Amino acid sequence: RVTRPAPRQVRMFTTRTIVTFSADEGNDRTIMELVASDRPGLLSTVGRVFVDQGLDIETAKVLTIGETSGGRFLHRRRQQTGTGCRCLCTAERQTHREYRQQYLKAYEVLTIYGIPNCDTCRKARKFLDARETPYRFHDLRADGVSAGMLDRWLAAIEWKALMNTRSTTWRGLADNDKSDMNTDKAKALMLAHPTLIKRPVAETAGVISVGFSAERYQKL
Repeated sequence: RVTRPAPRQVRMFTTRTIVTFSADEGNDRTIMELVASDRPGLLSTVGRVFVDQGLDIETAKVLTIGETSGGRFLHRRRQQTGTGCRCLCTAERQTHREYRQQYLKAYEVLTIYGIPNCDTCRKARKFLDARETPYRFHDLRADGVSAGMLDRWLAAIEWKALMNTRSTTWRGLADNDKSDMNTDKAKALMLAHPTLIKRPVAETAGVISVGFSAERYQKL
């Protein structure tokens, strides 16, 4: 996981992430083309998605111009049995596109996840506004939380650091919900009760930060 923050110059650009697929049926392979903001750890994330989706890369070409990176990847799906590979079908290409867009969205701009009336969230946003740092705000109540978001965060930090066990929401849970806690159970609870998540969560370029401190936010 890359934890190096994005250069300040790069954070001023918001190149829209675009992923397209085409079938190279003659060679039984799929061509994926990607355009996104250049960020530390971008190719690491792209590679992780290929691994997660069981895809073998045949060739790859990557070009970076200014703040924009572009890549062309030729890949095949690993067969469930044997060592052969095949071209992705239309449904698989759509699923893969959605999965990749989900992972790359966090690379476009700093995202602050929280609740508008949360005092700590207000402090974090005031700090960013004062420095004219571009960011988008995701309201955990209005916009919700997804399993994919929690998977990313829990891959970077422990559930104990992400879940607020001193919150009003936690105190309102049944005793059996609070006992025998582990990562899977914590994820299920935060998915059902987004206000259990410690606020704010800041995410950019694969870096996850929970809570607010001026020192940490200067490094985002």
